[in-house]
Amino acid sequence: MAKLLIDTNIISVAYLPNAPKWLWDWLESLPAGLLAVPWTAIYETEYGIRTAQRHNPRRALELLAWFDSFVADCDTYPDMNVDASRLLGKMASSPALRHFFITEERKNKNGEVLEPLHVKLGCDVILAALSIAHRIPIATFNTRDFVFIDRHFPLPGVYDPQFDCWHVPPSLEWATAGHANDDDQDAPLRRFSR
Repeated sequence: MAKLLIDTNIISVAYLPNAPKWLWDWLESLPAGLLAVPWTAIYETEYGIRTAQRHNPRRALELLAWFDSFVADCDTYPDMNVDASRLLGKMASSPALRHFFITEERKNKNGEVLEPLHVKLGCDVILAALSIAHRIPIATFNTRDFVFIDRHFPLPGVYDPQFDCWHVPPSLEWATAGHANDDDQDAPLRRFSR
C-alpha cells in the first residue's frame, strides 16, 4: 500500500483548539495505514507540547494524550537508515541547502554582527532525505521549502492537503497504488480522534 509522510506543520494545525474542519475531514478520509509519521515530526511535536507545558500544563497533558493516540493510529515510522543518513550528509554538504542547516549571519547598518551563526537541526532536509530513501511522498503546508529541495535532490512527491495539490507529482508507482488498502478494499477509513 502507498504511504504518505506527514510533516509537523499538519500535526500542529490539527491539534489547534479551532483546527479547520477541512483538515479533519481530510485526515478522517485517509485509509488506515496511509500516513507515516517520521521521527522529525514526533520530535518537533513533542518539543512543542513540552515547551507549552510550562505555560499551560493542563492543555499540554490533553495534547500529549491526543498525540499519543494520533501516533498510535499511524502505521509506519521510516527509519533513518544508511541510505537516508548518507543522503542527508550529501545534502548538508550542498551549498544550495546550507540555509537549512546554519542560520544566516545578521549584521547592523555598521556591519557589526548582530547574531552569530547557529547550527540548525534541519528537520525539513531530514524529512526530505527520509522521503527519498524510502520513496514516500511528503504531505506538508510548507511546500516552498520542499519544492526548493526538489530542485537539488528530486523528491518522490510533495502534496499540500489544504489546496489538494501536488507541487511535486508523485511517482507513477505511488500514484497507481493510490490510497486503496490492497489487503481489504472494503476496510473502513481511519478515524483519527480529536
